[in-house]
Amino acid sequence: MKSKPILDIRDYHVSLWIQEMMTPVIRGVDLSVNRGEILGILGESGSGKSVLLKTFLGLMKASSYNITSGEVLFDGLSLLDLTLAERTALLGKEIAFIFQNPTQTLSPFKTVSWHFKEVFRIHGLDYKIEKVHEVLKDVGIQNITAVLNMYPYQLSGGMGQRIAIALAVVLNPKLIIADEPTSAIDASLKLKILELLSKINTKYNTSMILVTHDFDVIKRITHQTAVMYGGIVMSYGDTNDLFSKAVHPYTLGLIKCANALKGEAHEIYQLEGYPKSPLAFTAGCPFAERCAYKSSICETVIPKAESFAGGYYRCCNPILEGGFSAK
Repeated sequence: MKSKPILDIRDYHVSLWIQEMMTPVIRGVDLSVNRGEILGILGESGSGKSVLLKTFLGLMKASSYNITSGEVLFDGLSLLDLTLAERTALLGKEIAFIFQNPTQTLSPFKTVSWHFKEVFRIHGLDYKIEKVHEVLKDVGIQNITAVLNMYPYQLSGGMGQRIAIALAVVLNPKLIIADEPTSAIDASLKLKILELLSKINTKYNTSMILVTHDFDVIKRITHQTAVMYGGIVMSYGDTNDLFSKAVHPYTLGLIKCANALKGEAHEIYQLEGYPKSPLAFTAGCPFAERCAYKSSICETVIPKAESFAGGYYRCCNPILEGGFSAK
């Protein structure tokens, strides 16, 4: 019997305060993360990836958004029925969040050691130096005693990211959410960070969500992938299936762009146009004006979720006949 997902998001809607009005930004998202699974959330800037996650965790200013409907279950617990304080209490112990630039989330006036002690103190736990040393070793930190006495400004980008991951892992959370975990580090360190996250996932059986616009991140370590656009999940399913059997025009366009940049295409390819601002959202498919396959219906309704290859997609005119070519 298949176990229940560690995180289950159902018909989730969020409005943000934009230009003195509450504007719909997340418009009915359905996602789940199984235990021990890595889910990648892929999409261009402004697609709603970070807003989706930060709002139900209470990581944005409360007056800046409104969760208008939906359900978010974490390990069977309804997060939206909890107070903000109760949700915050879960952070670090049950759910860990790794921000895009870790050195900016660390106090510049406190040592690395202080940050670990603070994680234990906030959750009313005794400080376990042995556990700290274990996770620092797991993330590849050498000279652990010296590093614990450093301040954030003394850390390189790669070391800061490793410290952030270690802080996320130290209390053995059930779910780790990483927001663009490789964008703030040198390209040469990206592979090491991805290998590190995969190692943590395997050793601790920790579920993960990786928010990114980087195909290498998605293809290398995720099990499931959700492709977002205009506050909607356009494609969702097994990562390998999603990219080998892409049926949504937006997903296919992203694959073509990535292949062109890697020199795997005969010519440079780019998606025409730009993502819509939430202020310009209409009742139709948000991708319609950029889509080569659009028809009149695309401009009047948001497509329903249709099952495909164990996942789903939202498109009135999917690319199904005869497969596809990403080159």
